[in-house]
Amino acid sequence: MSKKDWKFDINEHIRYHLKKPRLKDLSWTLVSAAGCRLTIYFMSKLVGVLRWNDIKLPRLRWSTAAEDVCFKSRWESAFMALGKVLPVTRGAGVMQRSMDFCVKELMEGKWVHMFPEGKINLEQKPIRLKWGVGRLIVEPSVTPLVLLIHHVGFEKVFPNGGPLFPRLGQKTSIYFSEKLDFTKEVEQMRSLMKTPDEMRKIMTDVIQAEMAVLKLRAEQFHKQYWTTAEEDKNR
Repeated sequence: MSKKDWKFDINEHIRYHLKKPRLKDLSWTLVSAAGCRLTIYFMSKLVGVLRWNDIKLPRLRWSTAAEDVCFKSRWESAFMALGKVLPVTRGAGVMQRSMDFCVKELMEGKWVHMFPEGKINLEQKPIRLKWGVGRLIVEPSVTPLVLLIHHVGFEKVFPNGGPLFPRLGQKTSIYFSEKLDFTKEVEQMRSLMKTPDEMRKIMTDVIQAEMAVLKLRAEQFHKQYWTTAEEDKNR
């Protein structure tokens, strides 16, 4: 079987999920973003903090992943499709079909999760974020709320490059930002007649700064929490 025979069909993928029940409550829409530190899909770590209703397919977030990494075979494509993950092509820019679809879903009150670094950040150093996250915030007619997420310690549970089984007993933390509402900032950019490219870049820069602050807070929280836990344990 040739690669062409099993290559991911985004049209079929979208049609499959459009058959699912739609959300009735469109009073909110959400973009969440997290740094990508692991080969293991980070959102699986959030199962422990979400309600059961929030991980059912009709409410589950949409997300994106690199086509050349996560959609290399029929099995991988099917696995990603079942988890509502869309392929993005590296170097194809922010105006891809997958990103168009994410914008449309946000305009219908859905949740889209992004990894705006665009790759696995093994060294955990600052990386220029991709403008796609800026597009998802500034383009919808109703500006979505933004929730930023930073996790600490999961690279010890599933070390990159090692066998894919969890190392138990590791200290981990997931740290969330407050809900961020950029409605005023987006309206101001529109009133100043900023171009779409300018708006995407400005908002991406804002998210980059917010994520840097969140990273520091998460690391401080992680250190303080586990230090206190060890002290309490030894008393």
